[in-house]
Amino acid sequence: MDPSPRASITLAVPAAQTLGRAAKEPDDITLDDPISASEEVGEIELIEEIGRGGMGIVHLARQSALGRQVAVKQPNPQAPRRLARRTLLQEAWVAGALEHPNLVPVYTLVADAAGAPMVVMRRIAGRTWTELIVDPPAVVRLFGARDPLTWHLGVLMQVCSAVAYAHSRGVLHRDLKPDNVMIGAHGEVYVLDWGLAARSRADVDLPIPLATEERRVVGTPRFMAPEQAIGDGRAIGERTDVYLLGGLLYALLTGEGPHPGDSVDETLAAIPHFVPRLPPSLPPRLTALVTQALAADPDQRPPDAESLRRAIAAFLEERGADELFAQAEAMRHSLAMLLAADAPDRNALSRAFGAARFGYQQALHAFPGHAGARNGLRQASLAMARHALATGDGHGAEALLAELVDPPADLRAAREALRAQEAETTRIRADRDPTVGQRTRIFVFSLVMVLWTVIPFTTWLQEVPFSWPATLVAHGSMFLFAIGLVIWARESLSRTALNRRVAAILILVQGALLLADLAWYLAGQGPQDALRASTLLFTLISAMAVESIGWAALPPTLCYAATLVISARRPDLHLLLTAISNAVAAITAFLRWFPDARGRLLVRTPAEKAARARAKRPT
Repeated sequence: MDPSPRASITLAVPAAQTLGRAAKEPDDITLDDPISASEEVGEIELIEEIGRGGMGIVHLARQSALGRQVAVKQPNPQAPRRLARRTLLQEAWVAGALEHPNLVPVYTLVADAAGAPMVVMRRIAGRTWTELIVDPPAVVRLFGARDPLTWHLGVLMQVCSAVAYAHSRGVLHRDLKPDNVMIGAHGEVYVLDWGLAARSRADVDLPIPLATEERRVVGTPRFMAPEQAIGDGRAIGERTDVYLLGGLLYALLTGEGPHPGDSVDETLAAIPHFVPRLPPSLPPRLTALVTQALAADPDQRPPDAESLRRAIAAFLEERGADELFAQAEAMRHSLAMLLAADAPDRNALSRAFGAARFGYQQALHAFPGHAGARNGLRQASLAMARHALATGDGHGAEALLAELVDPPADLRAAREALRAQEAETTRIRADRDPTVGQRTRIFVFSLVMVLWTVIPFTTWLQEVPFSWPATLVAHGSMFLFAIGLVIWARESLSRTALNRRVAAILILVQGALLLADLAWYLAGQGPQDALRASTLLFTLISAMAVESIGWAALPPTLCYAATLVISARRPDLHLLLTAISNAVAAITAFLRWFPDARGRLLVRTPAEKAARARAKRPT
């Protein structure tokens, strides 16, 4: 027996540790009817030794009948005769029963002249996986691998596939290690050395031990599972091979087998207490997978080899997304720094968020289950949504929150508050829009002001004498006419504050004139006195308007003041001057209230049409 813990061993367990009945031990194993090689497979010419293990020797040979090179495995004469032959025959029987792309095909089993078994199999030209694990540049040189880790994981996935197939046929390998994996010249992967295989079920028709009845310590100490190290056949099953596959993963990540020790005894003693410790620089998900596969309790390991293979495949898919995720995380960090500034640049924010979101989305496209990318995208969107709400950008916040599944309650509440604020702002903006109802407003105002100017001018021109009936009829008619116009145009005039103000002024002015007339009439004063009082009232109103509308109110103020002074000397010009003052007041109000309507009273621009449509749209 090779004393190295890296070599396969078969040790008898002390009687106190024997579990179940003894495995069936056949007598000296020979072929019952040795067959001449020439009769069965043609002449086999051994060329050279190409491999040697504890139980067998492999020769390169030539099969003359088919003109091809083959590999021939024979018992190692330096090993115990019975054990070597049994191991070789078990390997041949198992390999013959399992047909899988990652298993070396066995062509036939024959005997040499002495009756010793010879296993004729496909010749594999390549290297052991161990050689490639310890020599990473060779992987790049021989197979053009840009990423050795990805390449090695691909090899392990094929090993998992072969082991999963064997498990489906009720066969356990029990001696998986890099030395027992051969890589062909074109990257083919073969799982070798099934000499320690065992049945996982009693109904499997193969002359190999039943694992649950095994009483020996078998396997390679550097890699074997804890249940193997103590010969606990009752605990040996598919998850035992999963542990060995975890050891292969550990080896390709660290360059050595998982279990320490300089001797077999030292290594075996350390196995039950082994806890994998991997470099922190390794991908965390891969480290977690190694830790799980090398769990001392079989129930804590992945359930089968296929589950481990899928976990590795998922890691490889996710690994491509990890780089995109890392770049997106860097951009999200930049975004956070920008958001923390007092007055972040809007363009810089948009660029940082856009880059982070694109990176996360690309990572999710590469691996839809990438939890980090999904969470990062959500956090970046939440940060931008909070910023948008804080700065009053309701549309931006709305778009961001629409992309989120179940956004936080505080953001939803803030969005509803901003919606209400935006609705109020829209209402106020529409209420202050001078273009809304402008044509109607101009028409009503112009018509009233024209009559307000024409009536005193016509009365002066026709030299109609002052009388209370004529005055009351004129001012009463103007008051009723203004009310009628406002009622007729109420839909447009009620839409904005300016329209309501104009309508109110038209009615109030005419109503004030009529009320003043009635007051003077009841006081026993003449209509001429009422006209002077009205002129004084308009002078004061125009003067007070200077404070609210500026110096634009000065011309009508001066005109009314002049009318008041001149009519004191020339009463016959009072109506004419009143008509002129009313015209100046009308023109001043028109220029003040309708600055954008000059020259286009009958033309509605596209902007006006859009504003009209906005005003009619319900809030």
